[in-house]
Amino acid sequence: MKKVALLLVLLMVGAGFAATAEWTFMVLVNGDNNLEKFGYDDIDEMEKVGSTDKVNIVVMFDRANGYYTGDGDWKGAKIFHIQKGDKPFVIESTLLKDLGEVDCGNWHTVVDFVKFAAKKFPAKKYALIIWNHGGGWKKKEEVNVTKGLSYDDESGNHISTWEMADMMKAIDDVLGKKLDLFGMDACLMGAIEVAYEIKDYVDVMVASEKTEPGDGWPYDDFLAPFVAKPEMDAKELGVLIAKKYVESYDGGSQGNSAATQAAIDLAKMVELRKALDVFAEAVMNDPNKAALQRSMKNAYGFGGWFSSDYKDIAALVDAAASTASASKAVKEAAEKVKVALKDAVLWAGETRRLGHKTCGLTIWFPGNSSGSMTNYAKIKLAKDGKWDDMLHYLYGKKIEMEE
Repeated sequence: MKKVALLLVLLMVGAGFAATAEWTFMVLVNGDNNLEKFGYDDIDEMEKVGSTDKVNIVVMFDRANGYYTGDGDWKGAKIFHIQKGDKPFVIESTLLKDLGEVDCGNWHTVVDFVKFAAKKFPAKKYALIIWNHGGGWKKKEEVNVTKGLSYDDESGNHISTWEMADMMKAIDDVLGKKLDLFGMDACLMGAIEVAYEIKDYVDVMVASEKTEPGDGWPYDDFLAPFVAKPEMDAKELGVLIAKKYVESYDGGSQGNSAATQAAIDLAKMVELRKALDVFAEAVMNDPNKAALQRSMKNAYGFGGWFSSDYKDIAALVDAAASTASASKAVKEAAEKVKVALKDAVLWAGETRRLGHKTCGLTIWFPGNSSGSMTNYAKIKLAKDGKWDDMLHYLYGKKIEMEE
């Protein structure tokens, strides 16, 4: 019997059946925009580590016209199995597929990439990183920054926040399970609006409350300890990525910049939303509307150069609770939100240069009642919760579903 079992193993190896790896780590580098050269920087970082028999690193790189012209100035998108290499701005990894021109702003393109990588490199656990510009949930305002992420110059398209649930459901169908980790190497995506949208299909999310410096994630800093300990789960990997990111911009490999990063347990999003609902109700029942609105508006937040409408959740509820006229209900609800945050955020950090303590997630609180309040009703947080009702109460304007 032992001889038969051994023969079967030998036959499987001879037929090309490899043992299932621990992780397939997929990175969609959407460089079809002005970030193209930064994409090469990050792939260089990945090639410093390379894939192993336990961790396969798979990259889809979509290049642009009119930016970086090195490495043969090839266009379109290619998929690579990342191997060790040391030539700067030259991809030395194994080419798996030349896709030609694709639209990385279409979520179906992301699903197709995951399908290809998972079939080629089956694993016990899967991580997907989308590398690109990000803009939180919002539509463009004073400048050309729009809600969602993965902006493709060639198509002019991007993935909207309310499309992300469909994308993640399709990925769940492909994998036959939840995606273990989803990271966004992009600006402003560390928002509860994003986390709540994908909560049913992803275990752990890694993202930044703030805009990210151009160098983005320090891939070699976290991939080296990751491949050295491939048995780590999604929570440990998420915390590792977030910590290494902050360290890298706090005098580390990426220099010194104001930066934030967090790992979020998406299984806790419903409880956090419920705590925010109680807080929103307390605000709506407080007669001191103007004072609360003013305090919350002045809480620190993020949004790049165009606004600071993405408020750090802890800072926002603290601002409301510290309002001199705030009711007992508002103060108690604020504390419950912070308890729910502590339960949901696996790790959150910021560099010393930022000058503020961050909780790991932002929430939208507009500076005025402008037209930027449109479209918020499309996202799940607004559909399921009461945050949009509170905004309506404070600003006297209905949150509409308009383009």
